[in-house]
Amino acid sequence: MFYVQHRADLQGSHILWWRPRRRGHTYCLDDAGIYNEDQAMRIAKAHPGDLAWNIEDIEPLANRCLEVSALERSSISPALDAPAPKKIPTVCPRCKECGRIFSIKDPHEGSLCWVCR
Repeated sequence: MFYVQHRADLQGSHILWWRPRRRGHTYCLDDAGIYNEDQAMRIAKAHPGDLAWNIEDIEPLANRCLEVSALERSSISPALDAPAPKKIPTVCPRCKECGRIFSIKDPHEGSLCWVCR
């Protein structure tokens, strides 16, 4: 039995596989179609660049995955929802006298710029 890899599209380091009955593609082997030799060869011939792989060779190399669409269709929510980090406002040092913003290049002492000193 075979999985058939679709070579036209790669997502990062993930392989795109044909789904059952040649109805689209998936990155998850759990959702990939399993084809006999004749079916796999017909798909590969119809789609140049597609490759048929023996299931026995692929299964030991596979990792579990979760597609975003499956998560979106579910009714679950995160078990832990950390609050978004608070933005720390950037404070530009200003002269107390004229309001001029100090730059890194400005040598300043205290709260007055070089003009107001």
